[in-house]
Amino acid sequence: MLKPDTLLPSAAPLPARRDAPPVNVPLMDVTLDRRGLLYGLLFSFLLTLAVYFGSQRFHGFDGALAGYCFATIFALFGVVYRYVVWLQRPADLAPVFGASLIANPAAHLEAHERQTVHRTADPG
Repeated sequence: MLKPDTLLPSAAPLPARRDAPPVNVPLMDVTLDRRGLLYGLLFSFLLTLAVYFGSQRFHGFDGALAGYCFATIFALFGVVYRYVVWLQRPADLAPVFGASLIANPAAHLEAHERQTVHRTADPG
């Protein structure tokens, strides 16, 4: 029988976050991550510039596709925002392996190898 403590690597705890406080949104019960917001806006602005110069300063821009252009820029903002927030605290691996893959890849690999060895060594 496997013991749960044998699967966890002996890695040092992750350092505390030093991020700026979240942005409070007035009249709503939500907060936005400041770093995610900045990166999302930056990438959206860069895509808007690419569309602007790629369409020869909107001279060759098809007005019927303006909705798709706006939706693409908005979707890029959402993907970049969520990815930046996830990179700050990738919680998917922490409960399973005790350390995140980004913070300590050697501990992650060691824990994965131990799991594989225990699974193949224990037939029942």
